Amino acid sequence: MDSLLVWSVDPMRKVFKDDFPPQKSTRQVTMETVRGALAIGQIAVKSSHGATLEIKPFKLREGMGDEQITIIPRFIGFILINVNTPDTPVRPIAGCPLSGEIDREAPCKIPDPLLEDDCLRIEPGESQPIWFTAEVPCEQKPGIYRGEFKFKVDNHIESVPVELKIYGATVPKERHLWVVNHLRAEPLAEFYGVEPWSPEHWEILKNFAEDMALHRQSMINPPMFPLVKVIKDKKGFSFDFTMYDHFVELFKKAGVVGKIEGTPLGGSDRKTVSLPEIQILNSEGKVAYRQPRLNIRSPEARDFLSKFLPALEKHLGEKGWLDIYLQRIFDEPRDEDAKEFRFLSSMVKEFSPKIKRMEPILSVDLEDALDVWIPPLEHFEGGIGFDRYQNFFRELQKQGKEVWFYTCFSPRGSYPNRFIDFPLIKQRYLHWINFKYDLPGFLHWGYNGAYKIWGRLYWNYRNEFCCGIQRECYAPGDAFIVYPGEKRPLSCLRYEIHRKSIEDYELLRSLSNRNPKLAEEIVDSVLPSITGYERRIERFNSVWRRLVEALS
Repeated sequence: MDSLLVWSVDPMRKVFKDDFPPQKSTRQVTMETVRGALAIGQIAVKSSHGATLEIKPFKLREGMGDEQITIIPRFIGFILINVNTPDTPVRPIAGCPLSGEIDREAPCKIPDPLLEDDCLRIEPGESQPIWFTAEVPCEQKPGIYRGEFKFKVDNHIESVPVELKIYGATVPKERHLWVVNHLRAEPLAEFYGVEPWSPEHWEILKNFAEDMALHRQSMINPPMFPLVKVIKDKKGFSFDFTMYDHFVELFKKAGVVGKIEGTPLGGSDRKTVSLPEIQILNSEGKVAYRQPRLNIRSPEARDFLSKFLPALEKHLGEKGWLDIYLQRIFDEPRDEDAKEFRFLSSMVKEFSPKIKRMEPILSVDLEDALDVWIPPLEHFEGGIGFDRYQNFFRELQKQGKEVWFYTCFSPRGSYPNRFIDFPLIKQRYLHWINFKYDLPGFLHWGYNGAYKIWGRLYWNYRNEFCCGIQRECYAPGDAFIVYPGEKRPLSCLRYEIHRKSIEDYELLRSLSNRNPKLAEEIVDSVLPSITGYERRIERFNSVWRRLVEALS
């Protein structure tokens, strides 16, 4: 082969280390986006002898005018996965030999994290992808912007022509889709070696808040009792919400809130449901004792909730947050949990009647225990008891109830999800599903995962992540959609596509306000059902252009 190969690649197609350019490849990079959105592109570089690459931002110009756009190039890192997503065979689609349900059979290295490095050594014969991003303001002039990406390969300069087409359509600044990927705030302090809730910790959280806002997350999950100080004196319980307010206001200022998700009040071991262990302070602010886990049917649990929930409702009202706050009950109740779930939810309704309740659920036997129902995606198509679930949620929607959906380590197989070994186009459809089924919200438990999972991610000398997760019930990438950077998150291919899917939702919503029949037709042309979506990237891109041209 030639000593150096450079070719452009569609950003929804992953570049692996052993990839070669296709026969009809070109260096020309063509990017497309709308105003108020992210523009993405990709090239691949392969050297027969190995090389050191250096990259830096560059600009594109519209015609001979003064309008410019800055493109940020990023090296794409690789993550080693030891096991593939369970229950997901490699199943090519007839007539589409490049398609399948997973990208590669494990163990393998898959491109995902966007690195902070501006210099990277590539080994002989290995392909290295480079990712392009550009933030396009809402007021940017539509048109075609052109320029060159010049990067250093050892001691000489390579040049790649880049073109960005900006359509006249606009993604609005306002968020109309409620999106929450759960942030683990406390483990960040331990991970980065700072004192919890110290100024250094708050600065790290600020960096994470800005990242969430950039990727159009519109909801945050503050940890309740680490932030709310519970005080008990001779008069009884009182509550200090100062730190909780600071958390919400920090994320609100960054542009995330949106809505506020209240930490689940209880935890279930499938036998009993209990309130969490809570640190109790005395009137001097010193630790008096730790209140043990309390069975929700105990008098002590009722007494605590009868004091806390009215105080929470009153405080939310004073802050103007009552309409945006949603209280969780306990995580993923199943049919065997339904009775206890209804009981705890009834106390929320009794002691704080103005607070709305939400929960990701695995049971529909909950009567009027929720205001926002969040079933898993597979309950809308093809899962066990599918007809029962689908009809139930359709009826809720007819009654004016709010229904979202969530994903986690399921669904798998042909369902869209955000696993590392899934083709990116499967994730691109997630928020098209929100639009198609009139589901105004999306929840996922893993933004930065748990500390133990992030703790299994480490850099090696070749800028690769290693993920040591072996448990078959988990799927690679389920626990996290960002990687640990220098006191800030690193984005990744999945997170960028997640944002593009949210932007698509906003565009579809805008078109539906003008021409609902056309919006429905466009969606159905690539997403006739949740598992029957169009896999061909070129076909999806063609339909996307039809969408934005209808709005331009």
